[in-house]
Amino acid sequence: MHRLALLLAMPAVLAAEPRLTILYHDRAPLYHLGHGGRLTGTVYANVRAALDAAGLDAQFVSVPAKRQLAEVERNQAPVCALGWLMTAERRRYARFSAPIHYERPWLVVTRRQHTVAVRQLGALHALLPSDRLQLILLDGASYGSYIDGLLHRQPAIRVTTDADNLLRMLDAGRGDYTIQPPDVLEHYLATHPESQLQSPMLADVIGEPLYLICSRRVDEDWLHRFNAALKVKRPR
Repeated sequence: MHRLALLLAMPAVLAAEPRLTILYHDRAPLYHLGHGGRLTGTVYANVRAALDAAGLDAQFVSVPAKRQLAEVERNQAPVCALGWLMTAERRRYARFSAPIHYERPWLVVTRRQHTVAVRQLGALHALLPSDRLQLILLDGASYGSYIDGLLHRQPAIRVTTDADNLLRMLDAGRGDYTIQPPDVLEHYLATHPESQLQSPMLADVIGEPLYLICSRRVDEDWLHRFNAALKVKRPR
């Protein structure tokens, strides 16, 4: 049986209060496996500190991003997923923590040869309907309520992978541009100095908070204790 299935199916007799599982996928530098296979990153450190301060027990398990939401929605066990945007659809089936990270304004990322064309269009709402450039996105990802609204019914290449691999694909010529948070691009450029990717900033691309998204089997008191211990500064 898959490791996650074993963890989520642990009999209740093992503990009066089932151990909560927090699902994650690598998103360096916020949370990712570092040297020695240990989970690290700025957001992970804040979440781990809040858990410890509140005396809450949780285990972190690596699971592909798209599957995380399916596990939360199934509501078969107390499970959360790390670093997700809040949307109206997700509020229908999940509970949310307080914000664990505030995104900086998102970037349109493109290869050097397309930078002038992107800048000429001037804003994301003008770029998306253009047939001059092909958009590539992560399948199943939300980019926040504002950007999702702009993306509605827009043609795009959608790929099932992580952000780092998506940028590799864009670098290699698949698609012409994508939308990413600054920290993802900064980490990619730092580890791929030969990259041809650049980031024209568009004024209408905004960042939104990230949360723990949790199944409804996660007790509200657990979330209250976690939120009370969480120390995250909102950017000015």
